[in-house]
Amino acid sequence: SVAGGGSIDVAMIVKSMRDSLSADEVQAWGCGKIFEFCCAEWAGGGIGAEKRRLHAAEQGAMERVLTAMGVHASKDVQEWGCAALWGLIRDCPANRPRMISLRGTEAAVRALRQQPQAAAVQHWGCAALAELAKEGPECRALAVSLGASDLVLQGMGAHLQEVQVQ
Repeated sequence: SVAGGGSIDVAMIVKSMRDSLSADEVQAWGCGKIFEFCCAEWAGGGIGAEKRRLHAAEQGAMERVLTAMGVHASKDVQEWGCAALWGLIRDCPANRPRMISLRGTEAAVRALRQQPQAAAVQHWGCAALAELAKEGPECRALAVSLGASDLVLQGMGAHLQEVQVQ
């Protein structure tokens, strides 16, 4: 079981996020836990990273993260939301088309625009866009049409001392 022995129960997180949509702190926590599940080896109960990412998507994690980001403009939700977006699609080509169809590119660009002074949002938003760009020229063109190129350059300029943003 993916939810067993010391691992993170994604279904419970998704349910908590759905049941507490208006609670900013629950949404930030949920996005952070989804990121951990997708990226931290200890979080998945011994299953590999790609299987964890596919499992999280099957449980509705993409939809919950994107909904949280759409409802809450706070730095914490945008930071952990972008990190979760990246975590869900990182080295998982099967999840990228779905993330794009759910408007993940738009969510990442919106986060960059809403939180220009938050270095962590800039880092994770750019990471998510870079991973989405692997899906092909159409996705890259979409990001450019949404203003991603300018936002990335602005973020880099605003956070010269932040290595992860550079």
